[in-house]
Amino acid sequence: MPLIISIFMCLISIQTWAAFSNYNSVLIGEKAAGMGGTGTAILGDPSASSYYNPATLSRMPGRSLSASANLYNKIDTHYGDVDNTVEAAQKINQGSFKSIPSASGSILSYRQFALGLSIIVPDYDYFSGFLKNNSDTKTTLQVLDESLWVGGNLALNLNDNQSLGLTIYYTSRFYQRTARDEKLTAAPIGAIITSETVSHTHNSVVYILGYYNQLSSKIGLGFSFRPPSIEVSGIGQVFLSSIQTPAQSQPTSMSDEDVKAETRIPLKIALGVSYTPSKLKTIAFDLSYYGPEKYFDIDNPEVATFIDNKPVLNAALGYEAYLNRWLRWRAGLFSNLSSHERVNSAAQRRGDHIDMWGFSTNLAIFTEDQVAFTLGGYYSGGRGHDVQRVGQVFEKIDKSKQIFSFLVGSAYFF
Repeated sequence: MPLIISIFMCLISIQTWAAFSNYNSVLIGEKAAGMGGTGTAILGDPSASSYYNPATLSRMPGRSLSASANLYNKIDTHYGDVDNTVEAAQKINQGSFKSIPSASGSILSYRQFALGLSIIVPDYDYFSGFLKNNSDTKTTLQVLDESLWVGGNLALNLNDNQSLGLTIYYTSRFYQRTARDEKLTAAPIGAIITSETVSHTHNSVVYILGYYNQLSSKIGLGFSFRPPSIEVSGIGQVFLSSIQTPAQSQPTSMSDEDVKAETRIPLKIALGVSYTPSKLKTIAFDLSYYGPEKYFDIDNPEVATFIDNKPVLNAALGYEAYLNRWLRWRAGLFSNLSSHERVNSAAQRRGDHIDMWGFSTNLAIFTEDQVAFTLGGYYSGGRGHDVQRVGQVFEKIDKSKQIFSFLVGSAYFF
């Protein structure tokens, strides 16, 4: 164990790339998602173990396993006159849902070893609507932010109680922001109209080291460490246009298709404990730490967003109970605190700050053919602030976000 910790500490200094606003907006897996994201010290979730703690892969029963979890997300985001939680919940049946293949995994066990394949979507966000809409200012914003991680896993049982694991992901992230701002000017009545489109893509390698120890028949301990990722590429495109009427007949514009861009995922250290008082019940608790980062996401001061990641602790508490031999119920509570510093000024565009809290639940139905079907979901939401360009100047804006996620999963045990 001291050797393992020493290796982890040596890896902390590596540079990293990729970024999230809230780390728990997407809960990975079936069992872990139902238990609030407590995946570090629980066993039996082939769609999530590679992400939370790859050391648990070699402790699953059976020779091979395959699982997938699909999400149907409704993200209700409001700027300015924000909705409260009750109002958002009353409109849950309104608007569009986005289908997200959040996690899939396959595991093959041989003696004390386990090999696996994992595909996950750990972060997803979108928005399309008005930032401000009144008599003299009309500002619209469209944002799409999505990530995909594909990786392989290796786990090893050291003995009857302890195991180690490694997951290596190749990651891809795409971000696009399109904004249009129209501001009326003084007499003679005219307007200043600006448009901007910013997009960037990133690729990197992320690896996760895991350790699991079955301390007793009732208590399991899990530890995982995700050091900063290794950059592969990061490039962006920028288009800016501005026109003033009626004085200016021709717009001024600027475009660049080869701009250096970056996003960073801070390191993550997770500790989990599971308690199984009987074969029919499990209680789990996870505590996750994320490190700080400061950077601009694209090398163009006109459109860059300042990302100021602060150290964050997120916690999750989960519960699973066997209602009978073929039906299991899971529930969880979790924090989804903002990774960005509080918005105290509006001097430049920066990451939003919304501290969110959530809960989850699902039911898993097991058949005699070793097939499991999972139905459920989770919610997280909160209020905070963002900084965007409104009326030709940066402005601190109230912002609320409610995320409703419906989960459908399946698992096959052979």
